[in-house]
Amino acid sequence: MKKTLSLWLERAPKGKLIFLLGFMVIGFLQILSSSYLPFFIPNTEIFPLWTAASWGVLIVIFALLHFMKKPLPYFGLILSIIMLLMAFCFQLPDLLNKEPFWEDIMKLGAWTSFLKLLSFSGACLWVDVQAKKYKSIGRYFFAIMLIVFGIDHFLFETFVITIFPDWFPIPTFWTKLTGAFLFLSGVCLLIDFKVREVSLLTAIMIFSWVWLIHLPLVLKNPYANNYNEIISFFQAIAFSGIALMFAQEDSKVNTQ
Repeated sequence: MKKTLSLWLERAPKGKLIFLLGFMVIGFLQILSSSYLPFFIPNTEIFPLWTAASWGVLIVIFALLHFMKKPLPYFGLILSIIMLLMAFCFQLPDLLNKEPFWEDIMKLGAWTSFLKLLSFSGACLWVDVQAKKYKSIGRYFFAIMLIVFGIDHFLFETFVITIFPDWFPIPTFWTKLTGAFLFLSGVCLLIDFKVREVSLLTAIMIFSWVWLIHLPLVLKNPYANNYNEIISFFQAIAFSGIALMFAQEDSKVNTQ
């Protein structure tokens, strides 16, 4: 069974390329946007417009270089550091001041962009940095995001149910099931338990959301809230790629 899974993971599309595809399109959307996407910097008046477009260009170039198999040394590390600065310097202070979830658990939902940015930062680190101890940071960032998103499915169950298509059966059940799976997946990745299997199942689940949940929302209202639905669509693609990266890396380690 383990050999079959390893063989399947070797033949499956590379998680890194799926991540880079989603990340590259987000870069294009950043170039097209009239300001920084809130996913990166919520206060768009801090920097001039040209810096927002330049940030999008850097993301696109980073992805294209990897697609052409000509990556620049430390490019991913630089992007990772920039996103960490965005998260900790421009998002975290506001969150600590206005959205302290330890005082009101319902404010945990406001931390979504911060956690997503950490995950993308960790993924860029994973793609370019070979040292295992640094690559683990990327997995921990992703794991924490999954845990919080799992909790959010229970805290904001009423809202989550509304994003399911009308034809989707028993959305309440699926909301709770996916919330539980996200939470448990994040815990498993944090404690290094069955990383290959858990990461693969997470990748499959998130990739299914791309088509079942996010695509209908894009088709319904693609330009709402500064491309928000389109951004979420490609974020989901990127997250499925990140999870698949972890599964394929762990499979590689276990077969050596």
